Amino acid sequence: YPDTPILVCRRDARDNCLSIFQQRFAGQHAYAHDLGDLGRYYRDHEAVIARWQERIPNPLRVVDYESLVDDLEGQLRAILAFLGLPWEDSCLRFYENPRKVRTASREQVTQPLYRSSVGRWQPYATHLRPLFDALEISA
Repeated sequence: YPDTPILVCRRDARDNCLSIFQQRFAGQHAYAHDLGDLGRYYRDHEAVIARWQERIPNPLRVVDYESLVDDLEGQLRAILAFLGLPWEDSCLRFYENPRKVRTASREQVTQPLYRSSVGRWQPYATHLRPLFDALEISA
């Protein structure tokens, strides 16, 4: 699908990895319980995205989660335009969708967007050194 647009949603690595670390995933997800592994996997993921941006001809747009939280309507309008889709007001009320959600995020997608997950890593900073080291960032 060489002309298919690709949308990547990116979140602050510290918040993303902490969220995974605190989730009890079923099955074989040993990486999810090791902060160093999480940081290394996150960096690998970022490298894959960068490689896609360099190598594939598809239009690719990266959207930061934090930008969505700060300006949901503006970001959604830009995303839909990028995808060639029309605007619908119901996009702002995604949480009213009656379909069943069977993922770890089921609680989040059934309520309006909220800010409490942005910067959530900060109170745990003293315990996240292995993650910061693997991400090669400072707290």
